[in-house]
Amino acid sequence: MKNIKSYFDHTTDWDEYNLELSAYQKELNGDIKGAINDISLAINKKPNYHYLFFERGKYFFKIKNYDKAFNDLNTFIEAGKKVHYEAVFFKEICELIINKGSIQNDTIKYFEVEYKLHNKKIFKTYFLFINALEKSLKKDYEKSLDFIIQIKDLYKDFRKDENYFLLEHLPIEMKPILNLCWEIF
Repeated sequence: MKNIKSYFDHTTDWDEYNLELSAYQKELNGDIKGAINDISLAINKKPNYHYLFFERGKYFFKIKNYDKAFNDLNTFIEAGKKVHYEAVFFKEICELIINKGSIQNDTIKYFEVEYKLHNKKIFKTYFLFINALEKSLKKDYEKSLDFIIQIKDLYKDFRKDENYFLLEHLPIEMKPILNLCWEIF
């Protein structure tokens, strides 16, 4: 079994810890709504454990409930003492989808700077995906595909990568294009 790091490690709040573990197990079994229920119960018991809002926000994101995901992620980010790149990334995606708007330059600059500082593929992936999503929401599928191909080039086996699920959040019009491209490339 995969060992997970929990906000509740080294705590005596076992009810919340057990709810978080239960949520994680439900997620592994594909029961995202059950995971949301468990995390919501933990939040009701300990609303100051802001990390739970991040967890629930990710679950809402996975089921494409972008409004609720945005709210939870924003609650977590505002409560934090330092920037949490994954929360910023998911929040930005939610905002783009909800508003069908454009990228906030601060977010793009943040991921560009982080990539240059740390040279981690994840920052470059997030940067490229946000750009791909923005272009696809504006129906510029060709430019969107250019960004997706760059992600695929970063991860030679992107279809098996844990970030592959992000493609599910692109507009449905992109699905045939992506399917065709995987076969060609």
